[in-house]
Amino acid sequence: GEAGPVTIGEIVGAGPPTPEDRDGNGIPERSVCFSGSEFRALFIDLPTGSWDRVLSLEGSLAGGADFSAIMTLRVVVPGSLRAVVAPNPLNPGGNLTVRTARAGRARVTLHDVNGRAIRTLHDGFLGAGIHDFAIDGRNAAGVRLGSGVYFYRIVTDDGASGGRFTVLK
Repeated sequence: GEAGPVTIGEIVGAGPPTPEDRDGNGIPERSVCFSGSEFRALFIDLPTGSWDRVLSLEGSLAGGADFSAIMTLRVVVPGSLRAVVAPNPLNPGGNLTVRTARAGRARVTLHDVNGRAIRTLHDGFLGAGIHDFAIDGRNAAGVRLGSGVYFYRIVTDDGASGGRFTVLK
């Protein structure tokens, strides 16, 4: 389906120009970043399926020039449990963001490379929607995690999901 234009708040950052003008219009390209809350505001209301969101970007560059652009972003909303760790790699912390399709019991755990549970981030009820769990780079005893690969596991009434993340010091 197609949603109407969406207006968001402030653009968090614009990166430096790339070394080339890839589209040949005589203007070096710029990159744009959104905060997690702004990004969620664009997509939180979308039901399961594939959707187009029309974004209108407006702002000012560091040099004072204004810019505006219209873009269409294809968004695929899964119907079941989804999760992502950001940033990845962590140094030393980050967030595990989980999207649940329906309310119910949930357990969110972190594991070492041998599969041993090293920390429980949540064990209880979660409502349907998007949830953030802080990963502070420490195990259950408060000891800092060493550099390496770790895993997360989420078990809900809808099923289980997991993934990996890296800690760098």
